[in-house]
Amino acid sequence: MKIIFDESKHKYYINGKEIPSVTEVLQVVAKPNLIYWGVNKATNFLKAKLETDEKYDWEQLFADARKEPDRLKNEASKRGRAVHKWIENYIKTGVKELPDNEEQVCLVKSFLDWVALN
Repeated sequence: MKIIFDESKHKYYINGKEIPSVTEVLQVVAKPNLIYWGVNKATNFLKAKLETDEKYDWEQLFADARKEPDRLKNEASKRGRAVHKWIENYIKTGVKELPDNEEQVCLVKSFLDWVALN
C-alpha cells in the first residue's frame, strides 16, 4: 500500500485514490444531532454533580454545565490533532513509536489496524 499526502491540497491518497478527510466524513452528521449531543452532555454533567453531597453555587453549576459540551469538543479536537500529527509523521518517516497518552495510543492502534487491512 502506498500512502501519499499532498501538502498543497491537504489531501491523502492511498494507492492513487483520494480518501476523504475527517471533516468531509463528519459533514454527513446532521447538525441538529449536535444540539442533542450537547444537551445530553450538559444534562449528564448536571446529573453527575447533583448525585454528590456537595453544596453548589447554582449559577456557577449551570454556567459550568453550559460549557461542558465545548470542553468535551475541545478535548476531542486536541486528541484529533495529536493523532493526526502522529499519523502524518508515520506516513513521512515510517516510525511507529506510540504516543505516551493512552487515549491517543488507542486511536493510533486503530489507525494501524486499518492500514494493515487496507
